[in-house]
Amino acid sequence: TPVFMLGKSSLIHPHPDQTMKAMNGLTHTQIVELKRQLEKEDARIREIIHQDFVARGNSNGSAVLQYRETTDDDAVVDVLNDAAISTISRATRSLEAIEHSLKAIANETYGQCEECARHIGFKRLNANPTATLCMTCQIKREKYTAHASL
Repeated sequence: TPVFMLGKSSLIHPHPDQTMKAMNGLTHTQIVELKRQLEKEDARIREIIHQDFVARGNSNGSAVLQYRETTDDDAVVDVLNDAAISTISRATRSLEAIEHSLKAIANETYGQCEECARHIGFKRLNANPTATLCMTCQIKREKYTAHASL
């Protein structure tokens, strides 16, 4: 909100970091930086996917099953197709996580743990901008997952 100075008719507008309500413990500057990181990673992953398709000589999105033209060995074709599917699957999961984080920024829920609703913290988000859990909840989840897999 603008502040009126006594004796002056003009408005003074404080720096945006001072007026913007902190989002889950994050300043406006931190949110802008994290959003920039997310958008940069999104563009990087999309470029990798595009280059992968182009490298296979097929930019229309069907990179899988292109190996049949380069070898008659069914086992080799299966391994190459599995690797391509795995790469695309990882990239898709990363893009989904980025999209989820960007939506959370827009909804002003970014930086809030999805388990306990506490702040995730800038250091953690700076290291992993798609983090959805605070360290405490992440550790609990990893312990549960490790225990469940035994």
